[in-house]
Amino acid sequence: MLTFNLDWKSTKENGAAELRPDICPLGKYGYDSRCRGWYHQGEEKAMAGTNASHLHITTPYLFPDKIVGQSVTSPLIDPQTQGHVGQTLVDFLPNSVFTSLGRDNIKLSDGSFAIVITPQPDSKGHDTVYGPGFSLSGEGEAIQDVLQADDTFDSILNQMKFGQRGKGEFIRARSNGGEDEVFLSFAPVYVKNYYPVDSSDITRGVQSEEILVYSLALAETADGLISSFNNIDAFSSRTVDICIGVLSAIIIISAILIVWIAFRVTSSMTKPILQLLGVMKSINR
Repeated sequence: MLTFNLDWKSTKENGAAELRPDICPLGKYGYDSRCRGWYHQGEEKAMAGTNASHLHITTPYLFPDKIVGQSVTSPLIDPQTQGHVGQTLVDFLPNSVFTSLGRDNIKLSDGSFAIVITPQPDSKGHDTVYGPGFSLSGEGEAIQDVLQADDTFDSILNQMKFGQRGKGEFIRARSNGGEDEVFLSFAPVYVKNYYPVDSSDITRGVQSEEILVYSLALAETADGLISSFNNIDAFSSRTVDICIGVLSAIIIISAILIVWIAFRVTSSMTKPILQLLGVMKSINR
């Protein structure tokens, strides 16, 4: 599916010339969807082989109307020649992802953060959907740049992009200097997609496939983990102090009660004896 817009221009920023230099050289006016990353990557993914996915979800990118969003694209294949004809497209805004991962909706400590990436980066290497300090207000970024992570993060990233589930750790540079040791757990996000068995014969029905659309991770810094235990230690200390105070009060009250009971018992025994002695004295007289 091709669409054209006379106001659109091929620039270094949108990367059209790099994708299709023959039909969208630098400076050419006229929007051509074949020169957009979603079309190019969707076509490449569809034509990669028999086991290729029929659905492709882009990373966040700048739409022609200056809105940042994502696109879902699926190929149109000629049933006779099996040649690629075009791409269908649905645009959406991933703001709901940001909202659901906000601190108002999930309980995170001060040092923790969430990560969401797409399995395939775009032509500029951008793959971040959600990350610490990342904003959808501008161009995309690679998750390594967002995290400022060391090389040990690369093996974790490869597992995430292949839809694996696991955990790992890496070193992250702080914006004000120094480093943070980060512990991370990650899991894939799949959706089910349906495509026709034979697009020339709808009676053949459809087939389903599981598509990896995102990889989600929750990370916690070592300082954040330690601070959680510090809070527990402070709470335990307060609890112990309260218990000691209550126990001391109980001991003091018990001691006073014992003295009072002893006094009452002694008084109850002494008075009859004194009365008896007084009677005996009066008799002896």
